[in-house]
Amino acid sequence: MASSKPEWYNRLQTGPFKKHTFTQHTIQRIEARISSERSRKRLSRRSRGMRMLGGIAGAALCLALLLWLMPGGRPANTISGNPVFNAAKIHVGDKVGGMKVISKEEGTYGVDSVKTTFEGRLELSGQFEYYYRDTEPYNPNDVIFIPDEASVLRLPRPESMQDIRVRLALDFTDPQEKASFGTQGSTGTATIIIDSYSVVAAEIVEGVPNRAHLAGISEISLAPRVDPETANPDFDKAMADFPPAPLNAKGELDTEGMQPWLEQVDQQFAEGLVMNEKPISANQRGRVHEWLNQVFTEEKTIELLDTYVPEIGGGEYMIFGGLSNLFPPVIIEKFENPSLERQGENSYRYSVMLIVTGTENYKLFCSVTLENGVWKIGDYYYEPS
Repeated sequence: MASSKPEWYNRLQTGPFKKHTFTQHTIQRIEARISSERSRKRLSRRSRGMRMLGGIAGAALCLALLLWLMPGGRPANTISGNPVFNAAKIHVGDKVGGMKVISKEEGTYGVDSVKTTFEGRLELSGQFEYYYRDTEPYNPNDVIFIPDEASVLRLPRPESMQDIRVRLALDFTDPQEKASFGTQGSTGTATIIIDSYSVVAAEIVEGVPNRAHLAGISEISLAPRVDPETANPDFDKAMADFPPAPLNAKGELDTEGMQPWLEQVDQQFAEGLVMNEKPISANQRGRVHEWLNQVFTEEKTIELLDTYVPEIGGGEYMIFGGLSNLFPPVIIEKFENPSLERQGENSYRYSVMLIVTGTENYKLFCSVTLENGVWKIGDYYYEPS
């Protein structure tokens, strides 16, 4: 101790302090602190436990919500009564009108489109039509079933498609079942059983995208076939006679007149061979044969018939119409350098340069043959030049 503080130095030399420092008051303060610390620790442990229980409950709630939102992981909905559903909100496992959703495809028929497939047995009544193979661009050779009003009300239908007439293309496991619906062009009524069904909800629907699998036929009645001669009597009303080949004063083919003659034949071909979507008989097809044979050789006539008037089944034919392809599908500005070359006693080869707009020019070649005293068009083609 420094001697500069003599009062402290002298006090320490007298011995220990006589005052009691660890008094009863000190003991009570210490015990109170210990008790307070213990209470605080118990409260802390309880709070942590409550927070833990709250976290577990929150996690369970999140998991339940996630499962609800996941396809196949939510409770299935059941729509009874009028089976109309929201295509965007329906899920696999839902039931609509007694049929169960087994798959859902989005975007296959355009943006925001939904294809929903159901399974379940359902009996439907209505009319049917057996589409032709060669005349239907979207459902060739399909049997199309049109349910009656009562049957429509049993079929699951998207809300957005309620104004569209319900039609189903039938799928068959047994070819014999399809034969029960007759042949191409057949119509009638039937009561059928389906066991699966797919329906499309889309902004634009082409053909018949909805399909159903046939599980059985309860009743079927084919409508009598209508004779094409009766159903399509005016099929040839636009088939005007073709003009004869141009001849000069000597009775020979006229070179300068060939090009306008071929143009007129090409135009009358397109205007006369018009598709009216009705079948014709073999006899009516024979009349088309006679018309074409006015200006085309027999060989070329048969080739054109096979292309534009093919058989569609059951001894019936269909006029598809089209162009003769005598000229390329371009804008022709002018014709240059026409010529006729004799190929034989009764045959010539005509050629002419086609000056066209916006692309390369072409050269046309056409054979003309004397057949049964008439000059007729045989083979023809054109090529870039």
